[in-house]
Amino acid sequence: MTANSPAERLVTGDPKIEADFTVRPDIAKAKKESETPKYVPAPTADWGPMQRAKGAGLGMAGGEESAKDKRAANQGKNKGKKRAREEAEGKEAEGKEEAAGADKA
Repeated sequence: MTANSPAERLVTGDPKIEADFTVRPDIAKAKKESETPKYVPAPTADWGPMQRAKGAGLGMAGGEESAKDKRAANQGKNKGKKRAREEAEGKEAEGKEEAAGADKA
C-alpha cells in the first residue's frame, strides 16, 4: 500500500464504532421457537417449471376453436399441395414427351 492511499488511511485510523458480536441468549431462543420456517415450503407437490402458458385463443382470432379442432383442420394439409405439384410436374413431362415425339416424326 502506498502512504497516501485510501486503504492505508482506513487501516491505520481508529474505529469510530465499537461493534459487539456476542450472541444474546434471549434472541437465539426466541428465533428457535418462532413458527416461521427457515425455507418456504413448495406451494404444490410438483411446482417446478411447467409448460408455456397458452392463451384462450391459441393465437387465433376469436378463440372459439380448440387445439383439437385446429389439429383436425390442419391434418393432411400438405398432401393436397403435394398432389397438385406432382400432377403439374406430370403434365409438364407429358408435354415435353409429346414435343420430343413430334420432332422425331
